[in-house]
Amino acid sequence: MHGKDMDGAGLRVLGTFDLWQSGRHSPVTPSGQRLLAFVAVEGRPVSRGQLAGSLWPDVRESEALARLRTALWRLNRSAPGLVHGDMHRLELSGALVVDLHRARQAAAELLSEGRGRETADVELFGTDLLPDWDDEWLSHHRFSFQLLRLRALEAIARDCLDKGDPHGAERAALAVIRSEPLRETAHVLLADVYVAEGNRGQAVRQLADYQRLLETELGAFPSERVRDFVAAIRAG
Repeated sequence: MHGKDMDGAGLRVLGTFDLWQSGRHSPVTPSGQRLLAFVAVEGRPVSRGQLAGSLWPDVRESEALARLRTALWRLNRSAPGLVHGDMHRLELSGALVVDLHRARQAAAELLSEGRGRETADVELFGTDLLPDWDDEWLSHHRFSFQLLRLRALEAIARDCLDKGDPHGAERAALAVIRSEPLRETAHVLLADVYVAEGNRGQAVRQLADYQRLLETELGAFPSERVRDFVAAIRAG
């Protein structure tokens, strides 16, 4: 796995692309960035044909495979050991730490009977997967990860409330709302935070603001659950 070459190496694909080795930023060509990101996002060995066809969909297969070989050669010259494999498949070095993999693992623990919540970090779920890239192959992965991270943030918020940490719950709920302003469950969670702090008026205002936003953006109204919650808050 080229452990010696990869000592202290990490790859960031959440928010932006960044590669570092031994604590230093490692410049990578655009084609090398795409190659690394694709294999990292897939999280498993990928065939050369799939990789080439996804990165260069508008050229013939033979040309796409030739471009892949060139990109891999250049990548291995600037940062050896990142990607390895055989004539058929390529995979990421197991010694390369990828923020997306950490986030997926943390989310899986959060959403499976609450395991691992004590180590969950809101910042780990604060950004989307390469939001500035318009590559078609990323669309499904980006949508899938966004759903996962929003669910994880809501799990963190609920857990913080259970532990008597309204500040942590507020941070997590607001992170969801910044990403998905119309997500009802996040607004209800934030109102729960204010109720836990004894600020019932602020909780009602929060849900009233959400109702106005929903009406303005979609011409829709909150669910019966939200209306019942507001009534319960007002009733004390």
